[in-house]
Amino acid sequence: MIQYQLIAPETLKKVETDIPKPKKDQVLIKVMAVSICSADMAMYLGKFPLEYPLVMGHDLSGIISEVGEEVSELKVGDRVTVDPQRSCGVCYFCKTGQAKFCEKYSFMGKSGLEGGYQEYIVVEARYVHKLFDNVSYFEASVIEPFAVALHAFDFIKPFIGDTVVISGCGANGLAHVQVAKAMGLKIIALEVLKDRREMALEMGAKLVFDPTEPDLDRLIKSQIRRRAYFIECAGVPASMEVCIKHINRGGILVMSGSCDYNVNLRTFMLKGLTFYAARGGGGTYPRVIELISDGVINPKALITKTFPFKEFEDAMKYNIAHRNEIIKTVLDYQ
Repeated sequence: MIQYQLIAPETLKKVETDIPKPKKDQVLIKVMAVSICSADMAMYLGKFPLEYPLVMGHDLSGIISEVGEEVSELKVGDRVTVDPQRSCGVCYFCKTGQAKFCEKYSFMGKSGLEGGYQEYIVVEARYVHKLFDNVSYFEASVIEPFAVALHAFDFIKPFIGDTVVISGCGANGLAHVQVAKAMGLKIIALEVLKDRREMALEMGAKLVFDPTEPDLDRLIKSQIRRRAYFIECAGVPASMEVCIKHINRGGILVMSGSCDYNVNLRTFMLKGLTFYAARGGGGTYPRVIELISDGVINPKALITKTFPFKEFEDAMKYNIAHRNEIIKTVLDYQ
């Protein structure tokens, strides 16, 4: 089989290797689609410390071609997707539904665990989720941002009609917009790029603003009648700064993107803010699959480009060169 290994920053190596055999609690998946994540681009560019070589790719879907002897809930031919989070399963946090705090937490395609940029992959069965017949491989390869969004809203538990301000309208932010619409929330989206502001409106935002707008504070607060929720989705310090500056008193701030930011805790105290860090999907994959099947959310709306798997390196370079135009690029393995 073919796999693409990242062997150094901006250096991919196409390798021919044997198809792996699943262990007793694993399944072998023939990969059918993988979407390129912004984290993959950051790793490719050398922005994260990594152990090389690494097979990236954590947003994948495929079909089971072999199952281990102890696997009973899955079978050959099942169409599936994979939750990329890994944990021990036996510690206090894992047993209380907080696996993201597990001391052995890791992530497929990032932490030394092989990801989906290869033709076959073995995965422990407990991380594999079956797809409904009307959920395509492409849709299933874009589940993760919706899982992150659903997990974020599970934290804050808003009521119908509440206001949510979503900062950043890439794949993560637009997934939050779709989930917020499904929950009956009033959505204000903040985004520098005009095309993405228009996409946010199409997906359910009531209002969109350029965060560099000089009158932004008045524009936002004129729409908030009670406590609001601010969700940072861009993963850049400027976006977090906008959220902290404009959030109203008593507001709830959620960090759904990931960035380094030095915060003045006195601001949090004086405004009476509550802060949550929404890391990963929090076990929401089955719910997201059901929402896709029922037509409540639409992952296809995030897919702006496709490439065949054999052109993966070209796809990565294209994504980086056109990062302001691309929401999600999907690799087609079929």
